[in-house]
Amino acid sequence: MPNVQIGSGSSPYESLIQNASKKYGVPENLIKAVIKQESGGHNDRVSQKGAGGLMQLMPKTAASLGVTNVWDPAQNIDAGTRYLAQAIKTNQSIPLGLAAYNAGQGNVNKAGGKIPNIPETQNYVKSIMAMYGGGNIDLSQISAGGSEPSLGLGGSIVNGIQNIFQTLFTDATRMLLYVILFALMVFFGYKALQGSPPASTAIQATRKAGSTTKKIVKTAIKVIPK
Repeated sequence: MPNVQIGSGSSPYESLIQNASKKYGVPENLIKAVIKQESGGHNDRVSQKGAGGLMQLMPKTAASLGVTNVWDPAQNIDAGTRYLAQAIKTNQSIPLGLAAYNAGQGNVNKAGGKIPNIPETQNYVKSIMAMYGGGNIDLSQISAGGSEPSLGLGGSIVNGIQNIFQTLFTDATRMLLYVILFALMVFFGYKALQGSPPASTAIQATRKAGSTTKKIVKTAIKVIPK
């Protein structure tokens, strides 16, 4: 596998790339190839779309990854590698991960899990894969969030239950639950109102008034001459 050279001589970002590689499980050569393709190793590079830094992070993407200064090589390389790791892990493929990094996961999904038919993206993937030299990597070693403690059996069970609920509770299901809850609230509210002293008194008073009215009407009928 060839050693990717970002620029002439030794890269000043070697240690940052090595740290990111160990943290997220992405090969150093792949990180270097992305940096070379994205910015040519120029930390001050800005794209026409507004992406900045060595790994050309868009402002929203950088913010979502916790980057406070996109021009800081350490933050840019760490966040860019993390974003790349997420893309590779999601697609279980380096080429598709690169395509998602360039065109967005949405476009990869629209293409049916293939590299989108976008000339820029197709050239992007080919160029980086040529620099990277292919090679197999253990995708299970890719970490989308860096080094994290093991959750253990209990944590795995909790995560499994959460995933089940997230799958079941679609928007339609939530709406149905809201309707059911509202109906229950009305039902129990009505029952509580019937059982409350003020409501009971009012109901009894209404009944008495009705009975008295009936008696008055009957008496009046008797008194009125036929």
